Amino acid sequence: MVFGDEGPLDTGDKIASIVGGAIALLSLLHAPKTAEIHDQRVRDVDDSVLDFAVGALTVRVASQWEAEADRRGLLRPEPLRIPWHCVDGSVAASPDTVLGRLPRAKRIRLRLVGDVTTLADVVRALPARQLVVLGPSASGKTSAAILLLLDLLRQRSSTEPVPILIHAAEWDPATASFREWMARRLIADYPHAFPGGWKGPAVATRLVEQGLVMPIIDGLDRMGMERESAESRRAHLLVELSSGAADQPFVLVSRTAEYEATVRRTGTALGRALVLRLAPVPAREVAIHLTAGQVDSEQRWGSVITRLREQPSGILATALSSPLMSSLARIVYTRPERDPGELLDWAESGRLQTCLLSEYVTATYDDHRVLTAEPLSETYTEDQARQWLSVLAAALTRSGTRRFNPWAPVDVARWPKAGRQIVLVVIIVLLITIGTVTPQHILGAEGLVFGIAVGLWGFVMTCFTALLLVMRRPSGPVDPFRWQITPRRILDGALEGAFIALFMIFVYPLMLVICGNSGLVMSQVCELVSRYSLTVVLLAVVACAATGVLVGSVVHGNLAGPVLDSTRQTPASALRHDARAALTHLPAPVLAAVALCTVMRSPQAIPMVFSIGVVFGFSRPSVVPGMAWSRWQINRILLKRRSGLPWHILNFLEDAYQRDLLQIVDLTYQFQYEALHEYFASFDICAAESEST
Repeated sequence: MVFGDEGPLDTGDKIASIVGGAIALLSLLHAPKTAEIHDQRVRDVDDSVLDFAVGALTVRVASQWEAEADRRGLLRPEPLRIPWHCVDGSVAASPDTVLGRLPRAKRIRLRLVGDVTTLADVVRALPARQLVVLGPSASGKTSAAILLLLDLLRQRSSTEPVPILIHAAEWDPATASFREWMARRLIADYPHAFPGGWKGPAVATRLVEQGLVMPIIDGLDRMGMERESAESRRAHLLVELSSGAADQPFVLVSRTAEYEATVRRTGTALGRALVLRLAPVPAREVAIHLTAGQVDSEQRWGSVITRLREQPSGILATALSSPLMSSLARIVYTRPERDPGELLDWAESGRLQTCLLSEYVTATYDDHRVLTAEPLSETYTEDQARQWLSVLAAALTRSGTRRFNPWAPVDVARWPKAGRQIVLVVIIVLLITIGTVTPQHILGAEGLVFGIAVGLWGFVMTCFTALLLVMRRPSGPVDPFRWQITPRRILDGALEGAFIALFMIFVYPLMLVICGNSGLVMSQVCELVSRYSLTVVLLAVVACAATGVLVGSVVHGNLAGPVLDSTRQTPASALRHDARAALTHLPAPVLAAVALCTVMRSPQAIPMVFSIGVVFGFSRPSVVPGMAWSRWQINRILLKRRSGLPWHILNFLEDAYQRDLLQIVDLTYQFQYEALHEYFASFDICAAESEST
């Protein structure tokens, strides 16, 4: 409108431009106060809102982990009583630190013993309610954490914190403190327990700061992929937990070796935490667990029970003292036609674990073991499962990880950081330059030259997008149409919108001059000066900047956000959400470029404006619609080409999850048991060796 005839519409446009400029200026001045405003909002949260959040969180956490315990069979017919004993020494705090000092007395050693059903009572009896649960692989640590959480919830009073189980493997100390990350996880995992808008983060932060939630932290031993990164992250976690409030409750679950190494690296014990170590299950408890609730148990299990009683320290009892092995034996021999006496031969030959894992896979593909009432449309055989899971386990082992993340950056992301940055800068310069120097600016070229120029611009745009897909830090799937306006999002969008508009007004003509189009620029400037006064030209500049502010502040960050309620999502459903977000957001940069260039009467600048919008959109640290889905398309092609995995591998993994072969942790797949991962990985290696010979 600013380039048309002056009239009422033109006057209104001038007023709107001035208002838009004032809003942009106020946003810039408001930037330093963003953190202060957030802190004030955290302090201003009403107690009634906190009470509602605590109640809703309690219900949802209980529902989630009761279902998981039922899926794992932890409560059928009763929990396996895994024993534990207290740990003294250099990796544990002194008894007086854990329990508090006594007048005129000093505790020398703690002699506490029990089983996993008593862990909740132990936590409540500790002054600081801080506990560390250690154990070797397959010792039942995660099962103990789930049982502890459920026991704490069942007996929870209104003044006690809500226990939540979180996996520390996803925390990156370089991006946020552990408590900040924990508040974000609360909103992502249990969004319906928190109010919308800015109140949600404030309430979650308040819950964490006041100790109204008690984290049960699993996965300390799985933090980071590379050794140095893993050790550093573990040390950061222990330091943050130790530096918190002395009475801040928590439970940490880890393998013994990794925890002891981290404590020695930091040089201090973990706060006031009591350290426990899980022990092997006694033969008597194994016998009770195997036969409880079984049909005709005395006759079917007679030979096994007799061997356990006669040789409580024998080969069979030692093998079944692992909670994993005893649980697998119970699952495999649940059906009456199976003979548990096979366990005796397997134990004598030293093949008990391998045979049980193999039979467990067979049992999960029995029709009686399918754990879902809504099976997938595609059915998979046991042979397919063995083949594909072996390939997947071997690929994950080679990558140094236990998790399959469908939208993880591909192997090219391991380029040196300096090299990635140099390549990215070169591509951005080429992208904007080619978008600027269009054929219309070069002697009015058309036809073949125009097609070559557009093709070259598209090629560089594709290279830029592909480079970001493989080199950027992991960007998870997003939900479309998440309308949440916050001061931070408004400020970020306003700054970006204003920058793009000002770039078009000032830098774009300069680039034309550099590229040899000074005549075109001068002719346009002379036309503006001759037709309009300087005031009108300045108002036009402000109008363009205000347009960028309006578009950026309204659209940016308000139409998409991280997938919420992740505890009820699967990787497949999350990717479907991300694909919808990509389709709904794809027209935005195109329409914005066309609209802005139409207002400025510069249709030849559409490629350049579109390029700038894409560069800004992909370069932001926040979520990018379609990023996860696009990465998954690249990864599935590479998986099929390198490993021979099927195109529909995600559907198969969903089926394997429903059959209890896999589990979902933070929207990534991993094997239900670490021993199962190692079994499939070794199976693939043996197959490769046999083929080579």
